[in-house]
Amino acid sequence: MVASEGLAAPLNSAEALLRRLQHQQSRCREIFARQEERLRLAGEGLKIALEQALRSAETVPASASSSDSGLSQQLASLIPTLEAMIRKSGNGWQEPLQQQTACLERLTAELVAVREELASVRNLKEDLETRLTALQQHSGDSEDSWKAREKQLLTQFERERQQWANQWNDREAALNALVLRCSQLEEELEALRREGNGSTQSELQERYNLALAEIRELRQKNAELEKKLARAQSNGPAPSGASDGRILNWEAEKQRILAALESESEESADGTLQKERDRIEEIITRTEALLAEKDNEIAELRRLLEEQATSIGSVAVGAAALERLLDQDEVIRQQREHLRQLEEEWKEKLRKAELEISLERAKIARERALLEEKQRELEEKLQALESASASGDKAKPPRGRWLTRLGLNGPPNS
Repeated sequence: MVASEGLAAPLNSAEALLRRLQHQQSRCREIFARQEERLRLAGEGLKIALEQALRSAETVPASASSSDSGLSQQLASLIPTLEAMIRKSGNGWQEPLQQQTACLERLTAELVAVREELASVRNLKEDLETRLTALQQHSGDSEDSWKAREKQLLTQFERERQQWANQWNDREAALNALVLRCSQLEEELEALRREGNGSTQSELQERYNLALAEIRELRQKNAELEKKLARAQSNGPAPSGASDGRILNWEAEKQRILAALESESEESADGTLQKERDRIEEIITRTEALLAEKDNEIAELRRLLEEQATSIGSVAVGAAALERLLDQDEVIRQQREHLRQLEEEWKEKLRKAELEISLERAKIARERALLEEKQRELEEKLQALESASASGDKAKPPRGRWLTRLGLNGPPNS
């Protein structure tokens, strides 16, 4: 387009020069025509004058022969004058004619050169018009392709942005769910700890109270047994100890019960009584085991009481005894072990949850950085497309004005 605008001025000047040369040529032709007409009229006037002179010479009478010599002399003197006048007139008209002829030849040569230049300029103009048409078509196609590409990129950007936004929302929701779940787990763990501590404390207190009640009951029984032992010693030989007397009394009572059962079994052989006997024997066996256990506890308590007298204080001894009793309790040991396992499990779950949350946060941070990088690249591409489309719109000439820019909008003057 810039080349066509640069050639428009030389083309206009060439056409103006051509018009000026044509005007000069027409003026020269008019001058030549007028000069030729004047020469023709001068020649005809000279020819008429000579003819008149010849006729007047022929019409002179013979009597005037005496004066022929004088007339011939006059004619002879007039002829050189006429010839000189004719030559002078011809030379006067011939020099401007030669100048006009030379000027005409020069203008004709310039006209031919200008016509050739005009022909080359017209060929160049046609070539430029062809190129301009091709460029306009290519520019239209390029503009359409750029618009289609821009639309495609915008669609792709919106799709990817929506996809990354959905993923980001999902990650945020998952992270919030994990944080909420961790909070719930911490609350449950704290509640379990409080509940475990409360239940353990209450259970231990209850067991302590039961142990004290049993100790009081055993003390009462021990006192009763000591009284019975004292009465037995007053009535019979001295036994080896209170415990042996209690055991002998229980043995006697057991033998009495078994004898009664045997007598009942002899009186009646019914199966129901046999079952009842077996049940009673089982009860007696368990009772013996319980009595043995209680005897051991009484011995332990006696030992503790003896140690209490030589130890630092009753409180420490009672706490140590209580601790020993609690340690010996299977239910308490199982409960303590269960609480310890629960605490370890919740600690492990918390560590895993914290690790998963850290990994999820790192993953979300990487995805966020990748999303920002893609968004920045897409924005740069959009800016490049916008700048390219803007520069294309600026460089694109307005359609329908290229004839005016080339100076060919009006009718030709050639």
